[in-house]
Amino acid sequence: MRKSLRSSVLTFLPYCLLLVACRPADRAPSALNIWLDSNEKEMKFFKTVARSFERQHPQIKVKLRFMPFSDLKPRYSGEAREPGAPELIYLMNDWVGELAQQKLLKPLNQNLDQFVPFSRQGLSYQGQSYAMPFVFQVAALIRNTRLHPKASSDWKTFPPKAGNYPLMYDNRNFYFHALFFHAFGGTLFDAKGQLTLKREPLLASIRFALALEKNGRVPPKSSASATLNLFSAGQTAQIISGPWSLAAPQENKVSLAVSTLPPISATQVPRPFIGIKGFGLNPWGKASDAAEKWLAFVAQQEVQALALRELDNLPVLASLYQSHSLAEHQRQFYQQAQMGVPMPNSPLMKYVWQEMNWLLGQAFESPEKLEALTDQALKRLYEEAHQSADLAA
Repeated sequence: MRKSLRSSVLTFLPYCLLLVACRPADRAPSALNIWLDSNEKEMKFFKTVARSFERQHPQIKVKLRFMPFSDLKPRYSGEAREPGAPELIYLMNDWVGELAQQKLLKPLNQNLDQFVPFSRQGLSYQGQSYAMPFVFQVAALIRNTRLHPKASSDWKTFPPKAGNYPLMYDNRNFYFHALFFHAFGGTLFDAKGQLTLKREPLLASIRFALALEKNGRVPPKSSASATLNLFSAGQTAQIISGPWSLAAPQENKVSLAVSTLPPISATQVPRPFIGIKGFGLNPWGKASDAAEKWLAFVAQQEVQALALRELDNLPVLASLYQSHSLAEHQRQFYQQAQMGVPMPNSPLMKYVWQEMNWLLGQAFESPEKLEALTDQALKRLYEEAHQSADLAA
């Protein structure tokens, strides 16, 4: 009898141990790896969001990996299929086409109707959504109200004044120049994603930018760093920039206001690029269920409202913009976005940035060669487009 009882206990014991080991409370948390760029405010913000997420989902441990913005896309492209790759990448919308073409983004099934339309558009490629929108950024007109009390109604109200510059922006950067390019009728791609960049609108827009500098409305060498430094020091009346540029002048007690960009003419309205940041799913990631829970969590109104309070960029939840709690500068940036153009996410955008930035830099150095320089840039760009089409085929 004792032998039989001992045998039964020994037989039953492994099953007990197995049941104990399999209890949900004893399982090690699954890891959710997210790669992000190392923007200081976003680092602090997402650490807070991650802790809140973990309280709601104690079986998921969020591992945030921050890296320089310039490193994020190439690192992800090279390591997305490797062990330890992230389940989610916090990306810019102009990366989407390139990463989707490389099969490094998983199409989303979530309903995105609660987000502002341009954010959904900017993260879609060939009719498919590839990332959950989270925030957006757009350039508008920021002015020192002591030097320029009223918003400018046209581009003639940027006269040179002694002691300060009337207007500054990074005029050798196509991200900012695009608002003029679009105003003069320029387009980059058609509805099918084919390159449609034409010579005449591009030339007209660059001539307009050159005239701003020649007439003394924009000083020479108006780079991004010079723009922010001089505006923060109270030496520039107005700048063209985005919400990321407000912190430094506010710290320096500059009294400022934001307004939409004035029209060039009745039919020529500046249309700046809209940059959209969101979360893309890695199809090779191991914790897809945890990643889906994160996407649902950051889409909640509480998280979006926190982003409105804590981040420079603006959240994409449409209902927030029906609220009266928006700061006036946030409302103005949102209004500017209604006239903006989501940055195209064609895989060709890397060549567009390369050639257009080269062209602007050369044009300001040698304006007399503008037409020849434009022809060179367009020739190279269309050659890259044809080569890319041949490779895709």
